[in-house]
Amino acid sequence: MKNVFKVNLIAVTCALMVGCAKTTDQAGGIPEVAFEEAAPGFRISDSFSNVKAFQLELNDTCVIDEVRQIIKADDNTLIVLAKNEIFTFDKDNGKFIKKIGGIGEGPEEYLNITALYFNRNDRTVNIIDTYAGKMVRYGLSGNLVSKEKIDLPGPWINAIAHSDDGYMMINYLFTGGSLQPPSKYAFSVVEPNGEFEYIDPFAPVTLDGSYASEFASKPFTVVGDRFTFFKFLNDTIFTMEKGNIAPAYRLSLKKKLPQKYVVAQSGDYFRAMLSMGGDYAGGFNKIFETSKFIVLESFFLHRDGYFWIDKNALKGTHISSMSVEMMLKGESIPYLKGSNENTLISALELAAIDTAKECLSEDPEMVCFNDEVRTVFENADPEGNPVVIIYEH
Repeated sequence: MKNVFKVNLIAVTCALMVGCAKTTDQAGGIPEVAFEEAAPGFRISDSFSNVKAFQLELNDTCVIDEVRQIIKADDNTLIVLAKNEIFTFDKDNGKFIKKIGGIGEGPEEYLNITALYFNRNDRTVNIIDTYAGKMVRYGLSGNLVSKEKIDLPGPWINAIAHSDDGYMMINYLFTGGSLQPPSKYAFSVVEPNGEFEYIDPFAPVTLDGSYASEFASKPFTVVGDRFTFFKFLNDTIFTMEKGNIAPAYRLSLKKKLPQKYVVAQSGDYFRAMLSMGGDYAGGFNKIFETSKFIVLESFFLHRDGYFWIDKNALKGTHISSMSVEMMLKGESIPYLKGSNENTLISALELAAIDTAKECLSEDPEMVCFNDEVRTVFENADPEGNPVVIIYEH
């Protein structure tokens, strides 16, 4: 049965409507991706034809110590979500352009940024603020376009993704104990007309304590009108477009994800996942995608590393480490903060900048994959804003 939430989306979505989210299989089966360990000398940076790096400009208006998300709005502009503030920068050199919006209860302000997306159809910066129950839209110049009430389905919202054609996917926290109402599903799919459906139940897995926690911080990504996502304790990557969900890739991991009933028999979800670490994979935490690659960060990143999928070759590579030294050598791309059709974007904050400077100082003969990257880190202000690296293919 469909449900409906109320929000005026006419200005931000198209009029195309479809039925409830439904899962379909692909003719001929689901492509399988097997993963091999990264070979000696493997450089993921070789997959990108253009790499640029710069330190984001620091000034009295723009002080950033933590980057949540980076969006490539166009060929000239980056949108950076830093904790609960939004800034724009020149994509070529990191020069500060504008601060967009601000925290407060004024007519042009917001309380909290639950989700941020850029609508390429009308070139607006869109904030979903679940604290205030508002959707706030700004132009790239910082002007307020609209501020509308929004009533999203379900409590316990963890993350939201939005496509250019007006569909949303909402990811929910996993709840346990006496918390009410309980969170029963990992996701909902919301159509442009406000109708929605919950998908991917947590049951029979449970949490022992009365608390709420994410099973993943970024379980979906969007390229144009297509969502790509992973489900709870599931070894298949799915896509969702126009409300239609389809399995896209089945992952053949060296360590398998435990099935739900196995985890349920072990008791508390997180305690079970930690104790099963020697025998099973620990699941995924984030996903990024370009037209050529899918990148999956493990939930236990320092233990399990991350996974690269070459979509054209149907080849998977497991990279067990995310060290700054490996990044300098082009062997990994850690600290990812955004992606689109042809781009991956990473941001290294102060601790990582210090580590990079230390690596280059201790080993001046280190062969870096890119001279510009070396120069940027050698000259980076250790008390400045993060260093951004843009990888384009």
